[in-house]
Amino acid sequence: MSLSLLPLSAAEPLPPAGEYRAEMLEIGMPPEAEAVAQRVQAAMARQPEWIEKHLAEHKDLKPGEPLPYHENMGVTKLEYQLFLDSLDKMEMRKTGEVMVVVKEAADGAVGISIKGANLPISVFSFSTDGKEMMCKFGATKKQVKIDQKDPKSPMGLWSGIQWLIEDGDPNPKGEADYANLKFAAGKDSEGRRVLYIRQLVRLDGEVEDLSPVFRWIGK
Repeated sequence: MSLSLLPLSAAEPLPPAGEYRAEMLEIGMPPEAEAVAQRVQAAMARQPEWIEKHLAEHKDLKPGEPLPYHENMGVTKLEYQLFLDSLDKMEMRKTGEVMVVVKEAADGAVGISIKGANLPISVFSFSTDGKEMMCKFGATKKQVKIDQKDPKSPMGLWSGIQWLIEDGDPNPKGEADYANLKFAAGKDSEGRRVLYIRQLVRLDGEVEDLSPVFRWIGK
């Protein structure tokens, strides 16, 4: 995904007021590779001391370079290779349908709510000038422009704006509430509206990491 800074005055990617029935999709590996990944994760969870040792032995790996295979991973070498090969074959899978409700106030402020999806954060507000996004975890004026030009990417060609917000202590071993949120709105090459909402949220010690995509044909 190509990201570049965008002047904060641009708010065109937000859909107009209305209620839209949208597909809810998730980006993931092919099912057979997902099954292998789950088995590897389960094996690592059962052997925390071993995985710490395995990571320490390969601490010089470059970013993005995978861990070498080990039989303690709970899968065969061939299955592990299938999993690695699938990292470049992410795909979109429909998981349900939702209602996206967009309301515009008299002053031009916009509210977007997602109904029918079990999300930690499902209501978002945007200032009249499009500079600021607000939700229950705070407010942000951080924006980047999205211009996805790779037709092989899971979401295909699309463009829009992404707002970024972070609140709390990001330490993965911490217990305090924490939220890392990315809300992107735009259109794809087929003219469909797209919302991408990445939510990494820790509430009362429970962690949820969700990245749903909502897509519909409309204005």
